[in-house]
Amino acid sequence: MKTFCLFIVTTILPLFLYSQTDLTIAPDSVYFVWGSPWKATVTVSNNTNQPVNLLQVQSQCAPCQGGWGWWVDSISVTTPHFIYPGQSISLILGYWTIVKDESQINFLHDSMYIVSSVGNQYCHIFLDPSLISSINEPPKKSFSVFPNPIASRVTVRLNDNLNEPGLLSIYNSKGIKITESELFSEDTEIATADLPKGMYLFKVTKGNFSAVQKVYKTY
Repeated sequence: MKTFCLFIVTTILPLFLYSQTDLTIAPDSVYFVWGSPWKATVTVSNNTNQPVNLLQVQSQCAPCQGGWGWWVDSISVTTPHFIYPGQSISLILGYWTIVKDESQINFLHDSMYIVSSVGNQYCHIFLDPSLISSINEPPKKSFSVFPNPIASRVTVRLNDNLNEPGLLSIYNSKGIKITESELFSEDTEIATADLPKGMYLFKVTKGNFSAVQKVYKTY
């Protein structure tokens, strides 16, 4: 009996010790720098001997601290999804930048969380601050947008003297420019009925300065 029990322990214990339940994220850190693509691919692999249920992948940080954001542009599966031993899934990360809010040193940093049946793991995302557009500091409230949240139409009002025409650029939450309009008068009405719900950045450029405001559409 003692010999039999010893056989069971020495046989099962090594299997238990070598049974891993972690996902492998590669790379586990993504760097967006000058000269690199504005999108990056991350692979989540199951290199263990057990199925792992991928429950959730954080979809975005918009905005992160410092006037930038990132989002998951695409993912090869829908969650929840079982990743079986030897299998992997891939996702593509992108970033957007609009306005440099303050001077930064070294890399701006954020983390994307990945939730699975074996716990939370992270992919770290770093951004070179030089990728953020630097602008001259405009006067406070150099323009206003109303109503905000916006409806089917919105008015952009320039709050300083109109010495020359201005340019309004509208960006979605991913930092993609979706429309552009010239501003020839103090008040300009813009049609926004076709814009889906979400957060937008209205950027007015006039002369040697530009200014940005957050605008929301809730219906």
